[in-house]
Amino acid sequence: MRGLLAIFAAVIVFGATPAVAERPSPDDELAGPKLQSSAALVLDQHSGEVLYGKNAQTVAPIASITKLMTAMLVLDARLDLGEHVAITQADVDVLRGSRSRLRVGARLTRDELLRLSLMASENRAASALGRTYPGGTKAFVHAMNVKARLLGMGGTRFADATGLSSANVSTAEDLATLVNEAHGYARIREYSTLKSFQVKFGKRAQAFRNTNRRRQLEYRIVQDRLHQRGGPLSGDAGDARRPGGGDRTARFLGKVFAHR
Repeated sequence: MRGLLAIFAAVIVFGATPAVAERPSPDDELAGPKLQSSAALVLDQHSGEVLYGKNAQTVAPIASITKLMTAMLVLDARLDLGEHVAITQADVDVLRGSRSRLRVGARLTRDELLRLSLMASENRAASALGRTYPGGTKAFVHAMNVKARLLGMGGTRFADATGLSSANVSTAEDLATLVNEAHGYARIREYSTLKSFQVKFGKRAQAFRNTNRRRQLEYRIVQDRLHQRGGPLSGDAGDARRPGGGDRTARFLGKVFAHR
């Protein structure tokens, strides 16, 4: 999965593409949003009511959603966000061979790494954050799993800070807990929803863009489905981001978690 969820939007989707017919049948409307996925969950943030659920306890790899836990641990540790951290060979993805625009030897502040990890799903940035945690990567992964247990995420296991390993697994129910927790961090809300960010390497500036655009489109599709059913989510997705707009939508942080 490329990118992270835009957690302030009313509905969050990852790892699936909603398949929506142009003219849904009455049966389709009653059945809820169609997702080409094995598991999904939509919740009312305030009441905890399940608006839509499908195999919500199914355990499956969670890919880059892992970076939410990575960001929370970095912020929990109150590490110096202004400290410069070098990208090393240890941050290069040898598991999947994924590309990165961060060269070995590049130096960024911890805050810049956090931004790129959340906004652009930069794997080397996330790896460097875990590697420079007190005690190193092994201690960081241990802390990720401890925090998951403390949050009651019994179906969740972490193996790295990036999500590249398929051993990073969770359930839709556990991820609802994870997102609710992450939403309490102002920096995570801000950084995961930035449209773009520039990093200076010497005299050269490099622009990174948000990889969540497809998630926002999926949100709109799912929201339309719920609205067709007379569900609690109404109005336009963008309204929830404007002061005074989308009152009913803004009252809900619905969560759609979908696994391939």
